[in-house]
Amino acid sequence: MRAVLLLVAAAAAEKRSWFGSSQKKEKPVTREGRAVQLARKVLEARTLEDAHALARAAAQLLQTPSVQRPPVNKRCTLPSLSRRDARGCQRVVASASARPLTKTALDRGGFLCRALLVLEAAHHRGPASSKRDAHLGAIDAACAFDATTWRPPAADQHAKKIVVAIHHNGLGNQLFQWAFGKLVALDAGAAFAARKMREDEGPVKPQRVAPHTIEGWKAFTDVFGKASLGYQADADAKCAPLIPVESQYREKGTLLLVERPADSRRLAFPKQVQNFASSLQDDTQCISLLGYWQRYSLYAGLRPQLRDAMRVQDGDLEERPDSDDVVVHVRLCDGPVHQYKYYSWKNYFSHVLPRLQPPPKRIKIVTACNPRRNGVVKDLLENVPNAEVAKPRLRGSPTTAKSVAADFAYMARAKRLVVTESTFSFWAAFLGDAHEVHAPSAGVLPAPLGEKGYVFHDVEAKAYWGLYNATARRVAYRYGGE
Repeated sequence: MRAVLLLVAAAAAEKRSWFGSSQKKEKPVTREGRAVQLARKVLEARTLEDAHALARAAAQLLQTPSVQRPPVNKRCTLPSLSRRDARGCQRVVASASARPLTKTALDRGGFLCRALLVLEAAHHRGPASSKRDAHLGAIDAACAFDATTWRPPAADQHAKKIVVAIHHNGLGNQLFQWAFGKLVALDAGAAFAARKMREDEGPVKPQRVAPHTIEGWKAFTDVFGKASLGYQADADAKCAPLIPVESQYREKGTLLLVERPADSRRLAFPKQVQNFASSLQDDTQCISLLGYWQRYSLYAGLRPQLRDAMRVQDGDLEERPDSDDVVVHVRLCDGPVHQYKYYSWKNYFSHVLPRLQPPPKRIKIVTACNPRRNGVVKDLLENVPNAEVAKPRLRGSPTTAKSVAADFAYMARAKRLVVTESTFSFWAAFLGDAHEVHAPSAGVLPAPLGEKGYVFHDVEAKAYWGLYNATARRVAYRYGGE
C-alpha cells in the first residue's frame, strides 16, 4: 500500500513539474501544488480510510481541468472557431450590454452559462435570442465551455448548496430531470439529490402527482440504484417545502426553478431564470428544479459524462439481447392520438428494417402494446418473419407482468436499436451499448444530432437513412425527402 501511495505522490510531483513548479512564495499555490501537498499527507495518514480519502482528493485535482477562462472580449477570436460560430459568439457577447442575464451568464462561463443562455432563448419571444439555442457552437464559445474536457468533481454533502432534481411523470421524463439536475450541481460545486414529486407540487389545483410518477420513480431506482438519489437527507434539512400554486418560488433560502406553463403564468420564466442565476452566487442553500428540461442543447457533447454518471444496473435481467439482434421500441399502439408522431409499419419501419445491413438474426420488439390487436406490433409480426415480442424480466420479480425497469435495461443492452419518438427510448439509446441507433430526426423530442452511431429518419418528410453533417449542420438523407 505504501508503494502505491508513493507512486501517487510521485505522479503528482511530476505533473506539477510539467506545469512549471518554480514559484515564488508569495504566489498562490496552484492546483497541482495542492495535489502534491495532499499526496504527501497520504503518507502521514493515521488510518487507511484517511489515506484513501486524501489520495482521491489529489487525483481529482490532477484530473480536473483548470476553470480559468479567457476574458469575455477574447473568447470569440479563438482560431479554432468557424466563421459562423465566431460571428454568433460576437452577437451573443454584444447582446450582454442590453441583457443582464446574458452578462451574468458570460461572467460565470462554463456549463451553467450554456444552460442559462439556452433556457433564456427557449422562452424568450424577442428576435435577439429566438434561435440562439440552435447555434450551440457560438454559445459555447461565448461561455468558454468545452464539453469534451469538462470533468468537474462531484461535491460532497458538506457543500454550501444542494441542487435537487424533482422527478415526475414517466421514467424517460425523469431521466431528463435527473441529468439536468446533476449537471447543474456539478458545475455549481453543489451537492446533489433526487426525489419524487410531492402532491402539493402539481401545477394547478386540485393538486396531484403527475401521471406515471410513482411507476417511473420505482423504475428509476431499480435501473440506477438508490445511490443515484444522492444526499436526500441533506436536501430535506436544507430545502423549504415551497408550493408552486401559492406562488412560492423563492423563500427561506430555497429557490424553485419551474419549467411548466402554469408556473410561467404566475412568474415569467425569464424572471425565474434570472433568479436562478442569482441563486448560484448568493447565500441560497437549496436550488430545486421542477420541469422537463428536454432541450438537447443542454446535453450536447456531454454523453460520455452522463453515461459515466448514469450507469444502468441490469445484473438481474433473465435474458439479454444477442449481439446480432435488432431491438425495436414501439410506443404508440393503435393510432396517432397523441402529440407525438405515429410510427407505423408503412411510414417508418418498412423503410428501415428491410435495409438493415447486416440483416439481423432476430428482431425483438419491446412494447406495452397487445400484439393481438390491430396496430403497429401486429403489423410488424405479420410483415417481418424473424420478429418476435421480447419479454424482459428481472430475476426474482414477483410477477410476470411487464416491467418498465426490465424493458429499459433490455433496450440499453442492445447493440442495434430502432426507436420511436419517446423519452424512454431516447435515454435507452443515449446511455446504452448500441453502436447503431435508428431514431427520429424531428419532432416533439430533441434529436441527438452529432452523436456517433445515429441514423436519422423523418416520417413527416418521408426522408430516411440520414446522417448528420456537422459542417452543414443538417441531416443528409439517402432515401426520399424530395
